[in-house]
Amino acid sequence: MNSILPELVLPFPPRLLLEADSEHLASLKSEAINNNLFMLLYSQLLKHQEHAAVKKIAAKALEDWRPLYLKGIAHCMRQEAMEKEVVSLLGSHNIVAVVIRGNEIAREIYGNPNCRASSDIDILIRKPDVLRADSILSAAGYEKGVQEPVGYSLARIHHTTYIHPDWGICIELHWNFGVPYFFSLTSADIGEELSKKDPEGSKLSPEMIVIMLLIHHHSHSFREMRILVDIVWALHKYRDTIEWPDFAGRLETIGLLRITQITLDQIQRVWKDAPTTMPSLPGLTQGIQQRDCSSSVLLAFYFQPTMGRPQHSQKYTDKFIARFALDRPSRIMTSFFRTLFPSPDAVRELYRTRTSLGLPFLYLKFIVWRIRCWTGSQG
Repeated sequence: MNSILPELVLPFPPRLLLEADSEHLASLKSEAINNNLFMLLYSQLLKHQEHAAVKKIAAKALEDWRPLYLKGIAHCMRQEAMEKEVVSLLGSHNIVAVVIRGNEIAREIYGNPNCRASSDIDILIRKPDVLRADSILSAAGYEKGVQEPVGYSLARIHHTTYIHPDWGICIELHWNFGVPYFFSLTSADIGEELSKKDPEGSKLSPEMIVIMLLIHHHSHSFREMRILVDIVWALHKYRDTIEWPDFAGRLETIGLLRITQITLDQIQRVWKDAPTTMPSLPGLTQGIQQRDCSSSVLLAFYFQPTMGRPQHSQKYTDKFIARFALDRPSRIMTSFFRTLFPSPDAVRELYRTRTSLGLPFLYLKFIVWRIRCWTGSQG
């Protein structure tokens, strides 16, 4: 990968002497923006601006890029205010809500709330609280971000969305990290992992944060460089906190071994010396190798990391192939079957009917809808 961006966003100072003229700096800025890594890049240059490896780059970049960075900080501040608003609103009705990803990842993993911009806000609640939370947010003026009813999402996927009435920012209300039938991980399992952080409330454990990031990476078909960078920083942050060989057993229970293998392969392709500079990698790799899970050379080759984003036409192909990264053949087959044939409750919720008499017709209608989505022919 012929890019200096990966070197500049690592959780430690650059090790190579890097020089760039104005043309290269413009390319670097564009590349960082396209991969949602601009805030992190600027923060790293700011932190290491006196380091010999980046001194020449930082002097010009920090001056020229400052307006865009400040604009990003303003966006982060708005999101943080919204996060507090939603968490407080739900908390006033005795619903425990936890901010995941976005600003929380920036604070927890990167130690800097102004280094990671996000297009939306992700909030986790327990599954039994979802319908009540939906009523609370709707009453407060939040608009639904999707047409599908909440009951359909509850029976089928892992989140639903709302739009802030004033700022128009999207809020994703989660009760799981990924499609539930992909993994052996329930909303109750996640809830049990919440640890108390006084006086602010609750947060995910280090192990659950890594699990969340791995599932998130799979949800985006291993194509988001920003998520891969999140994982690298998490591996660095928790290098002495998590017992990595034992943690592999946890990944096996959930069904994340092959996804982790692909992710580690991507890390080593992007950062060639990762095994020597990231102490957590050898332990995690060793733990995975001790488990009965064969790696897939074809999947690793297909999901070779790139600094660009996949074209929209490639999106559904990637999601299709990513399902073969699930650990067990039975889980892979189930994922395809349940995509086309969700539970009767989900179908009834989607088409807002309580009768079972028309289910065959509704299933046919649903299958046609899904195929149109996959082929891009939906109007």
